[in-house]
Amino acid sequence: EFGAGIFNRRTLTITACWVAAAILQYFALFKALEAMKKCGMAALAWPLIIGINTSCFAVFCRLRWKEKYPLTTIIGMIGVDGARYQSLEFAGDGVKSLTIFDRLTICNMAIEAGGKNGIFPVDEKTIEYITGRFNRPYTVYEADEDAEYESEVVIDLDTLEPTVSLPHLPSNTKTVDEVKGMPIDQVVIGSCTNGRISDMEAAAKYLAGKHVAKGVRCIIIPATQSIYKECIKRGYIETFIDAGCVVSTPTCGPCLGGHMGILAENEIAVATTNRNFVGRMGHITSKIYLASPEVAAATAGMGKICDPRDLK
Repeated sequence: EFGAGIFNRRTLTITACWVAAAILQYFALFKALEAMKKCGMAALAWPLIIGINTSCFAVFCRLRWKEKYPLTTIIGMIGVDGARYQSLEFAGDGVKSLTIFDRLTICNMAIEAGGKNGIFPVDEKTIEYITGRFNRPYTVYEADEDAEYESEVVIDLDTLEPTVSLPHLPSNTKTVDEVKGMPIDQVVIGSCTNGRISDMEAAAKYLAGKHVAKGVRCIIIPATQSIYKECIKRGYIETFIDAGCVVSTPTCGPCLGGHMGILAENEIAVATTNRNFVGRMGHITSKIYLASPEVAAATAGMGKICDPRDLK
């Protein structure tokens, strides 16, 4: 016995697995730090770049588009394992036009290409964002001018179309025009990927004065309590409720099949989350289409996948 509980064979097995995993992570940390030193990267920033490999995947972006589309396009090009055990570094003229929230979304989705992390160069937008968020001094690190990359991909952001990831992989991408008209049962807008205030603003724009289509559930999940409070101040929560949406406090919720929107047999969802594997959000026969907040909100109002540009 230990406290009020009893260690049975199952508990001991689970505990042993956790201990083994912790030991492996411990050694992986030092292996990663050694690799960083070989790359000439300082270990001071290890919480942000832990697990970085000696090889890196560079993506050069030109001009401008919205949040998720660049990364879903890249994942469609290189696959869910295209950057396995590597870092995705984003550079080019287009970076300057991306907001911090765009960059956070893209870096979040870099994991879905198998990458250890996503990296953007530090610029004035980065400095502005971190100012006031912590008090300790910081050092800016940049890639060497002669850095060698495992591979390079160039995309023109100005030519990208709204992209949707079809079941059952984030790499199974098509433009929204190729899949529009697909009836859906549920829309989820939020999560760690697209639950920022800019995402809430985009969703509110398309739902204002409208109502969720009959027979469709629309769940709104702000990423943090501060974003939730800001949504209240800006009137977005009222907009969502008036449109017939369910607004949740911050939670992973349906994204990992936990609660708040578990899909039933054969149900179809459009979600701004980051994964759409078999059974990810509920029943193994359910299907998840990954999309941007604009596509998701427009789809909620129409009851079928649609291009938000068609509604303007």
